[in-house]
Amino acid sequence: MEKYKVVIIGGGITGVGIARDLSMRGYQVALIEKGEIGNGATINSHGLLHSGARYAETDPGVARDCIKENRILKQIARGCIEETGGYFVLVKGDEEEYFHKKIIACEECEIENRVISKEKMIETIPTLSPRIDRGMAVPDSVVFPEKIVSATANNAKKHGARIFENTKISGVKKRKDSIESIEMETRGIKREIRGEYLINAGGAWAGEIARLLGSSMEMKPTRGAMVEVDHGVEKILNRCRPASDGDIIIPRYGKSIIGTTSVPIENLDEKNGNEKEIQELIDECALMCPKIKFARVNRVYWGIRPLKSVGTKRSRDRKEGRGFQITNHEEIENLISITGGKLTTYRLMAERVSDEIAEMFGNSEDCRTHLEPL
Repeated sequence: MEKYKVVIIGGGITGVGIARDLSMRGYQVALIEKGEIGNGATINSHGLLHSGARYAETDPGVARDCIKENRILKQIARGCIEETGGYFVLVKGDEEEYFHKKIIACEECEIENRVISKEKMIETIPTLSPRIDRGMAVPDSVVFPEKIVSATANNAKKHGARIFENTKISGVKKRKDSIESIEMETRGIKREIRGEYLINAGGAWAGEIARLLGSSMEMKPTRGAMVEVDHGVEKILNRCRPASDGDIIIPRYGKSIIGTTSVPIENLDEKNGNEKEIQELIDECALMCPKIKFARVNRVYWGIRPLKSVGTKRSRDRKEGRGFQITNHEEIENLISITGGKLTTYRLMAERVSDEIAEMFGNSEDCRTHLEPL
């Protein structure tokens, strides 16, 4: 039986971030991923490295986390990021007061911003709609999910972490209130591993993993649709209004990713939406950039947000928090789960979980993931 200090379940960006952090602190770490690394919500994200401006007036705590991590990732993961910058644009008919609230909130969260005229924006983005009144420039950037998850996983391996891809958990052995070992299967080969502590980093599947391990946790996942169109923009465009469907355009490889929706789902397999949902996205984003409406659609994909349920009501309310939660399971004393968050804050999420693990083991080694380049 292979023995590790910590076993992580879930190989998205959060899981590999935790593996990197803990292995850098000297722990023996194993990570189990049922598919390929990053092949869930990570790869299916829109690739926005948030400045925090999107959340500044509604969730300043998340906004401050975003701008802090935005600056860190631009230092340690330069090869995974394109510093395009971004505009929050006010379309004629949108609330003038909200535009001013956004500016004030960004200043309070220490997010760099400046008001920019329509004329200046059109110089940079010639296909911008004439219906744009003015905008605010912020340090949003593009992050390439496939690059950063791969770089993070490779760095974790460099520091000694073991990563088992295409590996399913086939059994669990418990002793009283703790998990003694996990049986896992990789391409028909079974092995048993033991971790003194287990971390559930399964994202939207965290509830299923908790149940598999003998605990419970109710999730409230939402589906977000994204469309890649054959028309590129020079900067990230955000509609300056309360968060809604179809209010963001992100440049990627000469094309654009437009998004996104927020639809609660009961079954994690019901990822795909419908044509009406996609057309609404295109129509809304075309109010910022009209050529979007006539551009060829290259692909449509859906990501699932790993939100933890905070009640029983299911709604389409976008005011659900975009922060992250760490859960200690009372039923299993050596299990901890992390849910929520976003790609931009993955390193911070990993740091917070790793701090808890270090405290449990009495390890005073500080986090170094913000200092060492990927």
